[in-house]
Amino acid sequence: MRDPNVNDPFFPTGQDTGSGSRYSPEIQRLIASGIRGLVTGQSSRSNSPVVTKFPSSAPDQRVKIWDPSGRISRLGGALTPLNRTDHKVVFPYTPEINLSHSANYMPMNPTHSNYDYLFYQNSAVSEISISGVFTARNAEDADYVIAVQHFFRSVTKMFYGNDDIAGLPPVVCRLEGHGHLQFSSVPIVITGFQTSLPSDVDYISASVDVARVPTSQTLQITGKPLYSRNRLTNEFSLTKFASGNFLGNSDTGLGGGI
Repeated sequence: MRDPNVNDPFFPTGQDTGSGSRYSPEIQRLIASGIRGLVTGQSSRSNSPVVTKFPSSAPDQRVKIWDPSGRISRLGGALTPLNRTDHKVVFPYTPEINLSHSANYMPMNPTHSNYDYLFYQNSAVSEISISGVFTARNAEDADYVIAVQHFFRSVTKMFYGNDDIAGLPPVVCRLEGHGHLQFSSVPIVITGFQTSLPSDVDYISASVDVARVPTSQTLQITGKPLYSRNRLTNEFSLTKFASGNFLGNSDTGLGGGI
């Protein structure tokens, strides 16, 4: 779900219903879930309840993906709406994220033995699968959703043809979210992007009226962690990783472990 404590310009807290009151999805979710302690009373201008937001100095821990090189995200044009979120794709609702860690062993099967011998080969992290919902209620929202779709289409392609840097592979992105011990500036390459345009929802036209998007759709992104040989050789240690120091803090330039 979307964090009600974050003041997000992309998702305003209320929308005029035309009757003088303002509809707030946060309030409706609080009422539906029975958490009425946050609904403190009635607005002096309408019959809508007012939500008290607890003060917090915590950083924004929503899930985000971006291109730190800026070669894609800062091009403007169709990607200009990403400027509103600092050139990053911000998931407005908490996405579902799946990944797995594995240690691979080669078995040896001696004759006349009750058990296999296992010889360690390597460890690996699977592809990271992210499934997130994006909604659009107006032209501004539609602009952002189109920019998000175009961003993921772009980062799955190499520089080619008339590009000044033709021949370079797709950009290495960063994955951030849920705090430094979860995803802290993890370097990933986007290996897959999938979306659907459902037939059972309304569509919203973008402000430039050259495209439209569903009012609600799910984006599927897959990525694979990618580390440089230099970092793995000169910075990684299991002691550092196990203590959390290799995960680190993206604000200091560290982090990236997973």
